[in-house]
Amino acid sequence: MSKKIIIFVMAILLLFTAACGESKSFPTDITCGQILDAAIAAVEQSQNATLYSANASQLDAYTMSLWADGMYSECSEFELLADYALYYSSDNTTFEISVLMGKTQADVEKLTAVLERRKETLSGGDKAAYDPDFNSLMKESSILTEGNFVILLITPDNSAAIKAIENLKQ
Repeated sequence: MSKKIIIFVMAILLLFTAACGESKSFPTDITCGQILDAAIAAVEQSQNATLYSANASQLDAYTMSLWADGMYSECSEFELLADYALYYSSDNTTFEISVLMGKTQADVEKLTAVLERRKETLSGGDKAAYDPDFNSLMKESSILTEGNFVILLITPDNSAAIKAIENLKQ
């Protein structure tokens, strides 16, 4: 009898542990634009911003190269994108939320490298001369990965943006 009780208790504990350990993920039909919108709504955003979204088909391999690398050439990683939404300051302030979705999980590492290059391009520019918050915003910037998504956050409140993004998960 005691063996049955021990087995029953262990089964309950196992089920409880499995239920508590479940991690949430984005719904399968979520878009980069929806993730971007949630993050923007959570933080103070730039008044003058540039927006690229897959819905408007505004980005191509050359424009992506200008954005990521600061040069007009073909960005081979463009072909890896299943979806994208980029929102960044087009004035002297520093603000950016960029969401890229790879076609496969294997694309995430390459797209993360694109966002790292984007940060380097920003750091090599002249915004630091105009924006007194530039260095602290760049230091606190975050690149998040979740499934096939890669997200760059350069905002005054990345924690609020992250919380808004996490709230989208189910």
